[in-house]
Amino acid sequence: MEYRNEKNTNTKFDRKVLPFHPKRQPIIEHGSARDHTNLYKRGHLENTLSSSNTLLANPNTQNYMESETSLPFDKNLESDYSDDEDYDLNFRISDVVSIRDPDFRAEMQPCPGQPAQHLNQQLQVRQQDIPTNLQISTESFAALNKNPISAFMEYGQCRHTPARIEVLSQRGPPHKPVFTIAAVLGTRVFPGITSSNKKDGKKDAAEQAIRILIAEGQYNMPVNSNVISIPESSMTQFDKIAALTHHKFNQLIATIPESLVGRKVIAGLIMKVNDADTGTVIALGSGNRCITGDKLSLRGLTVNDSHAEIITRRGFLRFLYYQLKTYNPSKDHPLFEKSPTGKLRIKHTVTFHLYISTAPCGDGALFSPRDVESNNVTLTDSCSIHRPTFETNVQGVLRTKMEGGEGTIPVDPEKPVQTWDGIVRGERLRTMSCSDKICRWNVLGLQGALLANILDPIYLSSITLGFLFDAGHLSRAVCCRLNRGDPPLDSSLPPPYHLNHPVLGRVTACDATRETQKTKSYSINWMIVDDKPEIIDGCQGACYTGDKNEPPQPSRLCKKNMFDNFRQTCQALKHREFLSVSLYSVAKTMSPEFRQAKAAMIQKFRTTNCGVWLGKPVEEEMFA
Repeated sequence: MEYRNEKNTNTKFDRKVLPFHPKRQPIIEHGSARDHTNLYKRGHLENTLSSSNTLLANPNTQNYMESETSLPFDKNLESDYSDDEDYDLNFRISDVVSIRDPDFRAEMQPCPGQPAQHLNQQLQVRQQDIPTNLQISTESFAALNKNPISAFMEYGQCRHTPARIEVLSQRGPPHKPVFTIAAVLGTRVFPGITSSNKKDGKKDAAEQAIRILIAEGQYNMPVNSNVISIPESSMTQFDKIAALTHHKFNQLIATIPESLVGRKVIAGLIMKVNDADTGTVIALGSGNRCITGDKLSLRGLTVNDSHAEIITRRGFLRFLYYQLKTYNPSKDHPLFEKSPTGKLRIKHTVTFHLYISTAPCGDGALFSPRDVESNNVTLTDSCSIHRPTFETNVQGVLRTKMEGGEGTIPVDPEKPVQTWDGIVRGERLRTMSCSDKICRWNVLGLQGALLANILDPIYLSSITLGFLFDAGHLSRAVCCRLNRGDPPLDSSLPPPYHLNHPVLGRVTACDATRETQKTKSYSINWMIVDDKPEIIDGCQGACYTGDKNEPPQPSRLCKKNMFDNFRQTCQALKHREFLSVSLYSVAKTMSPEFRQAKAAMIQKFRTTNCGVWLGKPVEEEMFA
């Protein structure tokens, strides 16, 4: 992002201004950076008014994300506010893109000459995002899975208020009509949407209404409905982790104009700085798609796996890079400390907790809910004792995700490798399941191969599921299948690597009803220092632009951006021995302890008849 700092500069900008009031549509403003007004980007959801005035931005010498603006409200716009009120309100600026720099998708870095934001400052700022009273209920999951029209109608029924979806207008030729459709609740008409398909348009209109109600804090069912809601005083630690994640997700999706109709899987990583800390969501993701073989990149410009928990973990990597750049060995850091290994490690008081709204695909979901006894579901805070279930030969086997669809299949022992030319010619691309990847994290750590050069392994303290939870099947999938046979895996792992057994649990709210909805390929990612979420088309492995004529842009989560972050971090920490490494594939193999631990894990999968770990073609990681 470029700002010219001279007076009377006339640099042109396009800006997208999100409406604060739920009845207003987002608008695009055009202006020049020549006024004293500054830009301000808020990190949390706001809902008030919008302006039709031209927005003028001051060329700020500091980070543009840290300045502020006040815009007058245009009283000619329709609103629920009286004319005699004085409108001098702050507006949320969703997008600021310089015409001179249209490809603004860079990683967030500390501004030159400015210290990076301290972790304590970030957590303090984000406290305003945490609800006064945490709440989790069955409707939290219904919002993820239920048909939006059904959900909207039920909402109206519970409030004894008529709810309907209306076609407001139709234009265009008969063979190519365009409908304007809106959800109506009593006398309230929600913002209309346009669609060429009436059925899809009605779903989009209902979903938009639900998102607005969630943003307003109104999407909660009356006490006399069949919704099960858990007050904060009765919450387990798992309930609180889920509530934090759903609250943040609801904030984020209310700022996204794209339709997200369909079943959704969300995941969040919560950090606690001590035992008394409720926790803070530091990374969040949604999605359930993988890239298709024809979209793979030899330059590291795509995201191969856009499943929610994988996206969340990649967001966590960005968080680590950002914090490592603030590390000063002569000062106390809130997150890192020196390790006896010579690397850095996470302070022992800091813990990380993964939440997933449903069972991870693969081995963790390989059971029938009707066969699970109700007493196998533990709702207390003491799920640290694992009793893995091994009932059939297929349980515990490594599995791969299906290209272009959902679900997993066992790895093929006759095809232990994938080749680039084979995939290019039409062979299906295989991606290891989420259960398998979580199991890998419980051996090798969340930090991955690159950061293993700098950090000791970082392990999860707990895993919480929203529904489809079974303690025996989940413990087998995420760790205990590697705990069988002699010699034990830990004997083959170099310290401080070990087989981690996180505490497992689920939310107290009952499982949501199974819905057979289609899903979309969109994936959302967000990290605590991000001002807004990013949307990825999971099948494309790149940012969703909404314009078929615009080429897809690399995501901030792609391998190339991660490698750039790694080199910048090495520069900041003066690890010059890694700066001379030109290839991503080489940098991933420079930690001997990580290599040894990975080899031991793969061998353990083989000897326990779990199968062969299937990686991507080697050519995919041979970029600079």
